[in-house]
Amino acid sequence: MAWQFDFRQNHVAEGRRKREEATGDRQQATGKREEATGNRQQGRRKSFELPVARELRVD
Repeated sequence: MAWQFDFRQNHVAEGRRKREEATGDRQQATGKREEATGNRQQGRRKSFELPVARELRVD
């Protein structure tokens, strides 16, 4: 029974490693996409944050 348990543990670890590698590749891709749209997002963020800051100062 011990070898079955070991096999299951190795199998789970290997699946986790493959999943982590896949998510790493996905994160790299999203990072590149965010760099490409960075200027547009910054403009949107600034125009959104300024009125919120004014509201806080009034309070």
